[in-house]
Amino acid sequence: MYLIMNPKDQVKQALSILDVVSTYIRVEKAGSQFKARCPFHNEKTPSFFLSPDRGTYHCFGCGEHGDIFSFVEKMEAVPFYEALTILADRAGIKLSPYKKEEKDKEPNLISLVQKANKRYEENLQNSAEVKAYLGDRGLTSETIKKFNIGFSLGADFGWRDIFIYLSKEGFSPEEMIEAGLVFKKENEDKYFDRFRGRVMFPIKNTFGNIVGFSARILPKFDDGKTAKYINSPETPIYHKSKILFGYDLAKKSIADKREAILVEGQMDLIMSHQAEVTNVVATSGTAVTDEHIKILKRFADKVLLSFDQDEAGENAMKKCAFLALYGGLDVYIIPKKENVKDTADLIKEFGGEVWKDLISKRVHLIEYLVNNIFEKNNDERERGREVRKEVLPFLRAIESDIDRAYFIKYLASKLNVQEIDILNELKRVKVENVEENISSINKEINLTDKNKFLREILVILNWKKLDEEKFFNKFFEAKDIYKEKFLEFKKDLPEEILEQEIIRIEKEISKNKLYIENEKKFITEILGDLAKVFKIEVLQEEKKLIENKSEKVEEDFQRIGEIYQEIHKIKNLK
Repeated sequence: MYLIMNPKDQVKQALSILDVVSTYIRVEKAGSQFKARCPFHNEKTPSFFLSPDRGTYHCFGCGEHGDIFSFVEKMEAVPFYEALTILADRAGIKLSPYKKEEKDKEPNLISLVQKANKRYEENLQNSAEVKAYLGDRGLTSETIKKFNIGFSLGADFGWRDIFIYLSKEGFSPEEMIEAGLVFKKENEDKYFDRFRGRVMFPIKNTFGNIVGFSARILPKFDDGKTAKYINSPETPIYHKSKILFGYDLAKKSIADKREAILVEGQMDLIMSHQAEVTNVVATSGTAVTDEHIKILKRFADKVLLSFDQDEAGENAMKKCAFLALYGGLDVYIIPKKENVKDTADLIKEFGGEVWKDLISKRVHLIEYLVNNIFEKNNDERERGREVRKEVLPFLRAIESDIDRAYFIKYLASKLNVQEIDILNELKRVKVENVEENISSINKEINLTDKNKFLREILVILNWKKLDEEKFFNKFFEAKDIYKEKFLEFKKDLPEEILEQEIIRIEKEISKNKLYIENEKKFITEILGDLAKVFKIEVLQEEKKLIENKSEKVEEDFQRIGEIYQEIHKIKNLK
C-alpha cells in the first residue's frame, strides 16, 4: 500500500510508543504507564515514563519529551524523514516516492544504501570466486543470505560500478557522497566507488535498516598496501560510536539472557550466529565507546568479552572492560583456546559446541587478571605489585559496593594479606592516578593534550563553583599566558559539553568517596596536578615552535634554556 496522505499519522497508528521504546530499552509496568531508566542521561532510579494513551514519553529527570518519531531521531541521530522511514519499514508501510523538490530537501539515504546493498548482493551471487572465499572461511549460503553479505566490484569494472548503478536508480552524486559510497577526486569531474574489490558486510541500525558497511579486501586485490578492512565514514545515518554490528539480530537474545557477548570482527559474530549463539555483537574495527556500553546496558546486566588472542586484542579488551565496569555492567572474559587467533577460527576449526563450552566457562574480569599475574609470577611481592598496577584500577571501577567488597576479600585471600591492606592500596591507587581515572572514559572530542587538562580544570571549577581568579593566582602565579589560553578555551567550549562533563566527573568523584578522606583537599590536589601538566604542555609547545625555526638567534637559545628551567621547577613543585 502506498501512502499518499499523512504517512506520519498512519505510522503512529501502526506503532505504539511502547512498541518503539521497548526495542531500545527495558521498560516495566507502572500503573497505567510504563517506566524505564532514561536513555538520554545517566540515572539509577527510573524517571522516564511512557504514556500509551497519549503516545508520548517524558523524563522527569532531564525533561526530554516527545513521541515515537522524536525518540528514534534522538536514539539513531537521524533527521525526521529517516526516522519516519525506519518506523514505516518496521510497520510494513510503504512510503510513496518523494517529489523532486522534497527529495532534494531531505535525501533518503537509507533507501540509497539499501539499493546499493542489493547491487552488492547480486555481485556476490555472480562471483564464484567470492562465494568460494566465503565458503573457505566457513560460511554457509544461508548465513551469507541472512547477513546480506555482498561484494563490490574491483578494477576490472573501472571502480565505478556502484556509482553507475545508483545513478540509474535516480540518485545524485551528492547523495552518494553523503551516504559514504562514492567520492570525487580533487580537480577531476569524475566519481569513484569508495569500496572496490571488497566483501561487503552491511551495518544495520536497531531496526535492521542498512546504514553503512564494513568491507574486507578480497585476497586477490590485496597488494599489501591496502587496508584489509575499511568502514563507511560518518554520515547522517551512520555514527560508528553509536552502532554495534549485529545488534539488530542480537537484542532479543540479549534481553532473554540478560547478557551480551562482545567480539571484535564481523566474521567472529557471523560464525557465532551460525553456531546458534546469537546474543553477540561486534565492535567491527572501531574502538568501544561509552555510547556502545549504553546500548548494551539497555538489555544486559553482564558483558562477556572474546577479543583476539594477541597484544592488540588484550589491550582492546582491557579498555572495553574498564568502560563496561564504569557503565555498570558486570564483566566476564571467555577463555581462549591455545594457538587460536579469534572466535571465527575457533568455531571453524573446533565447532560450535566448543565455543558454547568456553562461554559456559567464562571468568570474571578480576579473577582473569589475577590468574594471569599468578601464572607469570611466582614471587609473592611481585604478584602484589602487579595486582596493584593491573587489577586495582578495574576494581575501583566496579559500581556495586557489594561486588567491590567481595573482590577485596578475594584479593586479600589470594595475596595472603588483610582486607584493610587492599583497601588502603586501593585508596592510594585512586589518588595517585586521579587524572588518568577521571579522564579514562572515551570521549570523541578533538582536543590537544593541554586542552584536555584545561577541560578537566574548567569542569571542576564549574562543578564546585570555585573562583577563577583565586585559581589563577594560586596555580598559574597570575601569569598572563596561562590565563589567556584558559579563557580562550573556555569561550570555545560548548555549554552542553561542559554540562555533560560535570555529570561525568561528579559521578566519578562520588563513586570514589569511600577512598577520599578530605574532599576539599582532594579537589585541590587534582587542580594542582592538572595545572602542572597544563603548564608543562604550554612550555613544551613554545619550545617546539622555537626549535622548528629555520634560523635561530641568541635569544631563542636563551629562551629554550629558560623553558627547561621552568619545566624542572614545575615538576618539582610540591
